[in-house]
Amino acid sequence: VQKDFFLRLFRQSGKSSRKRMLMYGKEASNRKQEIDRQHY
Repeated sequence: VQKDFFLRLFRQSGKSSRKRMLMYGKEASNRKQEIDRQHY
């Protein structure tokens, strides 16, 4: 479900904000990994 949400956001965003979306996605995944590490 989350992937579809990101894809929709990616399509809606213009070319100028695509770079920002990619950076945001990377940041979010990094944060998620950190949280997962803390749980284990």
